[in-house]
Amino acid sequence: MLTELFLLAVAAGALVALDNWRLGVLVALLVGAAQDPVRKLTPDQAPILAIASLPLWMAALLGLWRRDRQALQRVERAHPRLGRLVRAFLALLVPPTALVFLLYGAGAWKVALFGLFAYVAPLLIVAAGFSFPRSPADIRRLLSVYGLIVGVMLVGTYLQYAGLFEDSPALGTRVFGFETLRYTVDQGAFVLIAGFYRSPDLMAWHAATLTMVGLTLASARKGALRYAWLLAVGWGIFSVLVAGRRKAVIMPLVWILVVAWTHLRTRRLSGAIVALGIAGVAASGFFLVAGEVVQQQYYGYAASVAADAPERLLSGTFGTVVWTVLETGFFGRGIGTASQGMQYVAANVQQGWQESGPARLVAELGVPGLVAVALLAFSLGRTLLLGLQPGAGSPPDQALHAGCAGIVVASAVSFLVSHQIYTDLSVLGLSSLMTGLVLASPRW
Repeated sequence: MLTELFLLAVAAGALVALDNWRLGVLVALLVGAAQDPVRKLTPDQAPILAIASLPLWMAALLGLWRRDRQALQRVERAHPRLGRLVRAFLALLVPPTALVFLLYGAGAWKVALFGLFAYVAPLLIVAAGFSFPRSPADIRRLLSVYGLIVGVMLVGTYLQYAGLFEDSPALGTRVFGFETLRYTVDQGAFVLIAGFYRSPDLMAWHAATLTMVGLTLASARKGALRYAWLLAVGWGIFSVLVAGRRKAVIMPLVWILVVAWTHLRTRRLSGAIVALGIAGVAASGFFLVAGEVVQQQYYGYAASVAADAPERLLSGTFGTVVWTVLETGFFGRGIGTASQGMQYVAANVQQGWQESGPARLVAELGVPGLVAVALLAFSLGRTLLLGLQPGAGSPPDQALHAGCAGIVVASAVSFLVSHQIYTDLSVLGLSSLMTGLVLASPRW
């Protein structure tokens, strides 16, 4: 009954998205959060529920296209260099797609389809993000709704961590037949917390994003709302720690660096001081009280990121690119072959072992595809970080721009370390949407 009601709600949400695509985006974020606990509570944990938000995103994109047939062209006119690079990238997707059929036969069409979706869908959602804001109020509303959704979802994180409702299938990953453990020599073994989410990785990403969203809104607002979002920051930091995923620890740190640089570039030293001050106060306040509720092994593992991050970034991220080229060749194995779960849609296609984003790109698109993505990412990053000119916009709007840019860059760094999390539609959709929002900043 629960599954049927949920699917009925998804269908109703898709109809809403067709009529009001901006509202449809918010509903897609809500469904993307609800799909994990609903899946856990169904008797067979149907894997199809992991993509329950797909109809919402598709309906929202179709709703945008119905209202604005020039949405894609509008992005290209605003950023012509990016437009040219995107067209070149799309052309480079043709050979890897053909390679899948050449190596694995016509039965691998699902792999090719899902692979193409993984590369094309973000570009379409970026265009939606570009069209989404009519004013800064739209962005604050989007971030607020997302923050509220994740804040409620993270209640499950604390419940599992505190050992409450241990028999509930909605908490943790035991309903899937396993628990995720982390072992360190000095801290021993401990369970990584997933809460209502289907994995600690997914929970950690959303907790880190909630932390950055809270910092962004606290910087862009005044009064009681600022303090409310500071509490959300502490809630996110706690959840990041107990998730046991160090790449989630890095994301808020990247956010701080990007926001400080953006404010300094726009000659707003006061903005940089306010942003850093808010981040410092939130972190200090949390750590003063967190010792009472966060066990030492979680603290110790999170703190190890300072010593291990450089080596992990070099060897785990870029070092695996060399091994991948040696294994798959200059042109890779074809689109979709290194994506998570591909062995389930085509039995003759073995899923790649690559964890880092660059290694996955090489495995699927070959060296030419990696070079094309690198050029596109460099141009996109330059456009994002240099988009706001000194003196443009009011201080709250500049703080909003800086915070959104920080979220996008932090998400990109997370992709460099591990690409698996970006197979989730809520992660992929929000990251792409935020990219479009920042590209549209000169308008709002």
